Amino acid sequence: MDDCDTGSTRFQSQNVFTAKPGPTAYARTVTRPVDAFRLLIDDGMLRHIKRCTVEYNQTKQTTWDLTDDELDTFVGLLYLRGVMNAKNFPFDLLWSDEYGCQAFRKAMPRNRFRQIKSFIRFDCRTTLSERIKEDKFCMISQVLSRFVENCQKAFIPDVSLTVDEQLFPTKARCRFTQFMPNKPDKFCIKFWILAELNFKYCLNLKPYLGKDEERVTSLGTHIVMILMEPCFGHGYNVTMDNFFTRVKLAQMLLDKRTSLVGTVRLNRKEMPISPKLAQYSTAAIH
Repeated sequence: MDDCDTGSTRFQSQNVFTAKPGPTAYARTVTRPVDAFRLLIDDGMLRHIKRCTVEYNQTKQTTWDLTDDELDTFVGLLYLRGVMNAKNFPFDLLWSDEYGCQAFRKAMPRNRFRQIKSFIRFDCRTTLSERIKEDKFCMISQVLSRFVENCQKAFIPDVSLTVDEQLFPTKARCRFTQFMPNKPDKFCIKFWILAELNFKYCLNLKPYLGKDEERVTSLGTHIVMILMEPCFGHGYNVTMDNFFTRVKLAQMLLDKRTSLVGTVRLNRKEMPISPKLAQYSTAAIH
């Protein structure tokens, strides 16, 4: 940003923000909380989950079934559990008269909730063996990609974005599970997330699935360029930590009319060797 002699301010071309932030036409029909929920978790996703779950479990119990209302209730209770910050609260006590929540007792019997939780599936089992050769995350990738698509359709972000990692605890055993001995939850799946800063809105996310043989740039650069792709060309600014920040990445984003703010590791090869860098917490890259 350059200061003019007149005292006015003129933005550089990559900082001229051209988008109109806010809900899109796709989201302006929302009148109830359930309408907002359906924008992100839509009927097509729920039908897919129901079909995969019933198909999987009827191979074991031919009479087993799952209704649309039961699946809605199950997802709603999972969401409520998160809102209550009850992840580490004893599961059975959520239905307790003394310590639990009345909504759980009224919505669904505990044993039925537990059964659906153990049976739930997000992918078609019959074609899994072929698709997993191309997509390590195929057991949930169809639902995840639809969720990301809905997030981007419903909201246009403001100018300030951020990229970072998020660890989701898991008990699953797979090749890309991360072991974090210093974390309360030792085993997790790592996601890279692009979010809008003001509203904490998720715009894009990508799971970390281990080494990618086709990647030609550094991991941080590769991730940022993939996550930011829907936002290129509109003058966005993206903030990140020193895992991602590189001169090459800043130049690549500049070519896409996108600016970068981030801390830089002093041991990066592109950083100049100067005693002054050790005296200050930030360094400007032009």
